[in-house]
Amino acid sequence: MYTFGTFILLGVPTVALALSDPLASSALQDAFRVFVQNIIFVAYPAIAVAFMWSGFLFVQAQGNEEQLQRARKTLLWVSIGALVILGLWSIIRIAGETIATLSSVALLVVMVLIVVYMVSRGR
Repeated sequence: MYTFGTFILLGVPTVALALSDPLASSALQDAFRVFVQNIIFVAYPAIAVAFMWSGFLFVQAQGNEEQLQRARKTLLWVSIGALVILGLWSIIRIAGETIATLSSVALLVVMVLIVVYMVSRGR
């Protein structure tokens, strides 16, 4: 695409450059998607092993109240971790869509507010 005004003034055709919003690029979103998919791919077997370990702790307890309490606590935390990992895809997708709908200025304002908040808290 040639700009008509530059051609008349300089007598040389030039190419008009169009600047695009770097945050609208899908490269960052694709990188996040691949990262989360790899985490989930590794987490599925780890979740299964953790649930089996929790079951093994229940069997090993054999009625001992202290060991049963440990097994229950392990099962609780494994369940919470599994829900977080399995919900990670939804969380990333919602966050990505939210960031994609924000304009560059709004995203910059949010980032500045986060930095100001963290500095004010002394971190």
